[in-house]
Amino acid sequence: MGRGAARAPALRLLALGALLWPAAGAWELTILHTNDVHSRLEQTSEDSSKCVNASRCVGGVARLFTKVQQIRRTEPHVLLLDAGDQYQGTIWFTVYKGAEVAHFMNALRYDAMALGNHEFDNGVEGLIDPLLKEAKFPILSANIKAKGPLASQISGLYLPYKILSVGDEVVGIVGYTSKETPVLSNPGRNLVFEDEITALQPEVDKLKTLNVNKIIALGHSGFEMDKLIAQKVKGVDIVVGGHSNTFLYTGTPPSREVPAGKYPFIVTSDDGRKVPVVQAYAFGKYLGCLKVEFDEKGNVIASHGNPILLNSSILEDPSIKADINKWRIKLDNYSTQELGKTVVYLDGSTQSCRFKECNMGNLICDAMINNNIRHPDEVSWNHVSMCILNGGAIRSPIDERNNGIQVVYDLSRKPGNRVVKLDVLCTQCRVPSYEPLQMDKTYKVVLPSFLANGGDGFQMIKDEALRHDSGDQDINVVSGYILKMKVIYPAVEGRIKFSAGSHCHGSFSLIFLSFLAVIIVLYQ
Repeated sequence: MGRGAARAPALRLLALGALLWPAAGAWELTILHTNDVHSRLEQTSEDSSKCVNASRCVGGVARLFTKVQQIRRTEPHVLLLDAGDQYQGTIWFTVYKGAEVAHFMNALRYDAMALGNHEFDNGVEGLIDPLLKEAKFPILSANIKAKGPLASQISGLYLPYKILSVGDEVVGIVGYTSKETPVLSNPGRNLVFEDEITALQPEVDKLKTLNVNKIIALGHSGFEMDKLIAQKVKGVDIVVGGHSNTFLYTGTPPSREVPAGKYPFIVTSDDGRKVPVVQAYAFGKYLGCLKVEFDEKGNVIASHGNPILLNSSILEDPSIKADINKWRIKLDNYSTQELGKTVVYLDGSTQSCRFKECNMGNLICDAMINNNIRHPDEVSWNHVSMCILNGGAIRSPIDERNNGIQVVYDLSRKPGNRVVKLDVLCTQCRVPSYEPLQMDKTYKVVLPSFLANGGDGFQMIKDEALRHDSGDQDINVVSGYILKMKVIYPAVEGRIKFSAGSHCHGSFSLIFLSFLAVIIVLYQ
């Protein structure tokens, strides 16, 4: 055996050590990050629904606090960042309207947050008060520009960037938000959402002139935009993103999520730098944990880490848990509030909703369509074409007290070939009317996230969707619709029909209802 061969194992061991230990003179930063938490303040089941078996539940701010504090005690330079969409998703937001977000993010001592599209769900006023006024950490977005009287009202409440002191170093955090927010939420007409890359570059240049050489882009525009920012914006060293609920992981994933790539995902910038890009899935299930080494000039020389699954092996912090229980008292009274009245029987029975059209299903889809009417103009009265709801989403009827797609099925045909006629309510029209579905046209559809993820056997929805955006929680949409209408009387209107050759036997699990994603808006 030659001398070179004998030395090879030692050389490999030395190379591995170089990856694990900071280089001489290097400065290491630990970035803890969350995104798309969507009001999951309490622990949830693995699929982010209500926690049933505590031994198998995950997430929640009490458990998150425990892990963050553990890392803060062991690592010298730590930042805790959030990439947006803390708002919307559970009864917590329905009742507290963002006060809970400000309170518990303050308790966890977040260092910075980027604005997500759902932060505008209650309008600009619902963002200003409580979140912008109550947050004790900077809230960022470089590509949102206020105009008119709002400019002075909101001035200083959010920033394009913030310079943070971390030990003896400074780190610049620059924020961004999806430019599609006016379609996805309700920011009003006095906020302009600029192109992310165009808006970020001058802010990064400004940080450079202030001698900040370590810059993190923190934002909420989706993984594809995160990668473009890493590639195109000169001077950005790290991108921490959200919006697309992307799960990245190196190695064998610890739960059911399938990684979209390694963590961190490395992008080569146009000027030849290696830029780490990260997200941490959604719903507070994971805490992203990225360690980055910088040289004396602020260049990233190494990065590694993984999202940490916040499972039951991590104990919930007792003080935060007690605070959660205190805040929860108000939630227990929410279900007794009267929103409105129905003067007809809301038929949500299995026999009706899983085998034919039912008026309760029509009500739910009508509410979803109504919720998506945003700024009609001379061309379009709405931006969403149709609503799809599975019969299993309706669990029970509601007794009476003092809009659309039209589809014809022939159940005598083989599965997958039973639709004989399908008309869709037009959107690019001033007077809504039904028109035949065009196979070469892209439609926006609202539907539950269960269906969008391929539930009930509808894998083709997940496979064929061009993209999806998280919508509002279904209970908020329907209750808000009833509150606005006061009195409801949904009818069976012939939205679903069966041809003469049909024999309605067996389970009919999918119903097409109202009428107003293919581009998808998801309901959590």
